[in-house]
Amino acid sequence: ISSDEATIKAIEKALSDITGTIRISDKERKDQKLIDKIEEICKSLKGYAIVSNYNSPIQTVIAGEVSAINEAVFKLYPNSRRMIKLAVSAAYHTKLMESAKEEFYETAKGFTFKNPNVDFYSNVTGSKLTDFSDMAKSLTEHLVSPVKFYQELLEMQNAGVKNFFEIGPNKVLSGLAKKTLSGCTVMYIENPKTLQKVVDTIKI
Repeated sequence: ISSDEATIKAIEKALSDITGTIRISDKERKDQKLIDKIEEICKSLKGYAIVSNYNSPIQTVIAGEVSAINEAVFKLYPNSRRMIKLAVSAAYHTKLMESAKEEFYETAKGFTFKNPNVDFYSNVTGSKLTDFSDMAKSLTEHLVSPVKFYQELLEMQNAGVKNFFEIGPNKVLSGLAKKTLSGCTVMYIENPKTLQKVVDTIKI
């Protein structure tokens, strides 16, 4: 048995109880080609799976039906050597969440939303949001739409944003931002110490 065949068998065993979400990454390929290949493979599947998260140029997440995810993994293996099953309970940001839309929308309508007084970017569209007439609907679309995180970051950078700060634990998003942006300051704030570091760095 070849090393590739052994790897495929190991993957098959690991995916036997898959929930339908896989993170794909390749630190050696910071370009659009891998993303294009992933999208192409998803379209070729017998079942349903799509890119659910465009995290960075080197990290993408796909989600969908179990059988389609399994098929996608084998097709993706020659193009990416690092695929990780994510411990999530559903295929978020895909049409498989359609059944939750109505209830979520009705709940979201109960909140009062005000127009922002600063530019607001959406990772549903990957661009600046200008229509705030139905924010409950915008939030609901997030359930069934891919997260265009890295496209959103690039749009902000192109608009002149130079400083990016993540507020919260684990610094996952700032890590993705560093893999996406160049020539920008990217920092995280999770406690008084890291807040002070930000203050000292950008001279607030």
